[in-house]
Amino acid sequence: TPRKQADGSILWTGFIQSIHELKQRDEALQEVLAQQKVLFDNIPSGLVFSADGLIRQINTSFATMVGASAQELIGHSAEFLFGTAQAQDAFNARVVPQLNAGQRVVEEGVFLRYDGTPFHGRVAGCRVNVNGFERATIWVVEDISERQQMETQLADLASFQSALIDTIPYPVFYKDADTRFLGVNRAYEERMGVRREDLLGKRVLDLDYLPSADRRAYQAEDEATIAQLQRIQREML
Repeated sequence: TPRKQADGSILWTGFIQSIHELKQRDEALQEVLAQQKVLFDNIPSGLVFSADGLIRQINTSFATMVGASAQELIGHSAEFLFGTAQAQDAFNARVVPQLNAGQRVVEEGVFLRYDGTPFHGRVAGCRVNVNGFERATIWVVEDISERQQMETQLADLASFQSALIDTIPYPVFYKDADTRFLGVNRAYEERMGVRREDLLGKRVLDLDYLPSADRRAYQAEDEATIAQLQRIQREML
């Protein structure tokens, strides 16, 4: 601080503070932030940090998943994921009460990429406390389109196999490794006078309509056949 003296000269007073320690702390902080960014960008799932209705930060995986750059996403709404403001409002109506209650939210459904093309996605989110924002959330976003397609194909295959087995005129049943019924065909239902729904998950020992001695014999036969990968053949009246 300058001060004028009686002889007209100027006297400067002040103090000198070493900022070496502050500089070290700043460098350490920047190193931690750089490490976090590397970690953030190398996680294979999409990561989104949203706060007060806008996207604040994303990782590379999310940008690649939705086909947009960070400049196109950061600072903007995530409405494009839902297609319309109404769809986004409906999503928020479901998840915000859970987030506010401190719960982790998980939802699966059809979302949209930045160009409007749909994909099957899974999102998981939780609230975080961040200074400067009233509400902040970290979201993990996964593209499960391949899994969804595989599940659809498996369901179609199972439906085809069931229809195929039902066309066989002879009674057919199939079991798992624990000798529990996985399914039967229509001929088996008609021949045995049972419904397949009543058999699923049961063993022969659970079938009250069979004599006790027969149940024990069939159960032992099932266990031996499965354990030894045998093939058996029996004629029935």
